[in-house]
Amino acid sequence: MPFNPLGNPALVVISDATDAPIITTSAGLPNGLKGMLYSYSLSAVGGVDPYTWTVVSNALPSGLSLDENTGVISGTGSVACVKSFNVKVSGLDGRATTNAFLLRIVPPGQLPYTETFENAGNIPEGWTELTTDRANWTFRSGSPIVSEGGLPTAAHTGSYNACLFYANNSDYNTSKLISPMLNLGVGTTNATLSFWLCMSNIGSWQDRLQVYYKSAPEADWTMLTSFTTTLSSWTNIVLALPNPSSRYYIAFEGWARYGAGVCIDDVMVTGDLVMSAYEVWKADAFGSDVGNDLITADGADPDGDGIVNALEYAMGFDPLTVDTEGLPYGGLTAGYLTLSFRMDKNAVDAGVLYEVEACTDLILQDWSTNNISPLPFGDSNAWWQAMYQHDAPVTNAPQRFMRFKVTLPTP
Repeated sequence: MPFNPLGNPALVVISDATDAPIITTSAGLPNGLKGMLYSYSLSAVGGVDPYTWTVVSNALPSGLSLDENTGVISGTGSVACVKSFNVKVSGLDGRATTNAFLLRIVPPGQLPYTETFENAGNIPEGWTELTTDRANWTFRSGSPIVSEGGLPTAAHTGSYNACLFYANNSDYNTSKLISPMLNLGVGTTNATLSFWLCMSNIGSWQDRLQVYYKSAPEADWTMLTSFTTTLSSWTNIVLALPNPSSRYYIAFEGWARYGAGVCIDDVMVTGDLVMSAYEVWKADAFGSDVGNDLITADGADPDGDGIVNALEYAMGFDPLTVDTEGLPYGGLTAGYLTLSFRMDKNAVDAGVLYEVEACTDLILQDWSTNNISPLPFGDSNAWWQAMYQHDAPVTNAPQRFMRFKVTLPTP
C-alpha cells in the first residue's frame, strides 16, 4: 500500500457539473526514485466513461508521462525534484473535474545513510509501507500505551521513533516499513545495518519483528533475522548486509499482537563504499553539494561555461570555475582538418572513452569515426593534449565538421 505523504484527500479545483467524474486519488502521490521506473494509477468515479486524462497546468517530473486513456503516471524520473501540477479527467460527455497533485522524485540514499524518524510524526521522505492487515506504522515518542506500562516511554533519541502497534490479541497483524532505495555501490565491503529496537510485552502478549533486504526492486525479499522475545529497553541491533548493490532496500516487518508495539529508531547503514574515480572527482569538486543533481549531474553546467560536468572531468577542468584556457580547438594542419582537446590522465586511467567523429552535413548528422586518425599527443603533467585529423584533404571535401565525445565508464 503506497503511503500518502500529505494524508489528505484530493483537492477538487474545477468541476463542470455534479455529474462530472470525480478524481478520488489523494493529492500527495507516492514518491518516486530518481533513475527508477515509476508507475501509479489515478482513479475517478462517476460521470460517463471512458475517461480522458490530461495534465492541464505545470508539468510532471522530467521522464514521466500521463496516459490519457488509463490515467497511469509512469516513466523514469531523471531529476530529483518536487512538482505540483493539475490533472483533468473528462467523461465521454465532456464534463470534467480538475485536481491538484504533488509528486516528489527523490535520490537514492547514499552511504552513510541515517534515519532518525524526526519528520513531525510523518513517514520519512522516500520510505514506504506495505501492509495487508489492519496495523500501520506510526511515528511517535515511545510506545502508544505507556499509561498501561508499555515500553519504551520515549524515543531512543529526539522526539520520534517508528512504531507498529495493534490493540487486538486475536492474531498477528503485519506491515513492512521499507527504506528508500540505497546506493551501497558495487564491491562495497563491511556493509552494515544498525538500528535500535524496543519490543516489550503486555502480559503474555508479545509482538515480533523480521528484518529483510533485497538488492534490486524486482528481487524477492530475503529475511536477515527475526526477533520474537521481549526487549524491554532500547537495544542496539547490528546486522551484516549481504550482496550490496546500487539498488538496495531494507524492510522492517512488524508483527503486532497487543504487545507494547514494535518500536525502532536511529537506523544507520554504513560500509566501505568503493567509489569510482568519477565519483571521487565529484566529491572533491562539489563537497557538501555532491548529492544535488541540479549541480552534479553529468549533463549539468554549474559554472555556466558551456562545458558539462562529464566533459569537465574528461578534460581535467574545474566544474565550478569558468574555463578560458585549454579549451578544444580546431584548424587546418598541412591541408587537413584537425581537432585538439585535453584528455585528463586520471580520467583516461579510469576508463573514460574519447571518440572523434566527422560529418559533412549538420542536418543529416551523419557522424562517423571513419577516416579519423590520431596525431602525436602533447604530454602535460596532468593531461594529454590530443590531436586528431580527418584523413581526406580539405581540397577533396570543402565542407566537413569534427567533434569529440566522451563516454564515462559504467559503474
